[in-house]
Amino acid sequence: MPDIVGLNDKLRNVVDYSGITSAYEKIITEISGDISFYFILIYSLQMLIIILGSSSAAIVALQNNSNERWVKPLAVILTLLLTISASVQNVFHLKENSDALVKLSGKILEETAEIGVEMQTPQTPEQTRENISKRVKTYNMFYTERLRIRGNVEAPKS
Repeated sequence: MPDIVGLNDKLRNVVDYSGITSAYEKIITEISGDISFYFILIYSLQMLIIILGSSSAAIVALQNNSNERWVKPLAVILTLLLTISASVQNVFHLKENSDALVKLSGKILEETAEIGVEMQTPQTPEQTRENISKRVKTYNMFYTERLRIRGNVEAPKS
């Protein structure tokens, strides 16, 4: 987890948004990488399932007395790999996690838009500090949610 404590300490006496905007930019980049990883993994598993399912069916269809000795074990192995591939996709909730990351990314982009508006609005230094503190808490929540989605169930609470 990033140095949120250090970020909080730095922002106590700072009246600009540079630290929090760079933290938001970093988490958006990380989430984009996570989404890309999930997309590649899901697509690869789906292709593997299609290939294994088709191959297994074709091999079983081609079985006869002369090739039964090697076809049957091969069909069993392909079917086993097919089952494992389908199970991995379901057990690890790959599609759901990918969707959750996309939604989280949308929330973070909305938050960054609000920060942009806040930055353009005249504020006293106290208002700026208060708003930045609120944004840091929101960032911590987003970061923790990202860890939860990725499977780090022991993510620290903010």
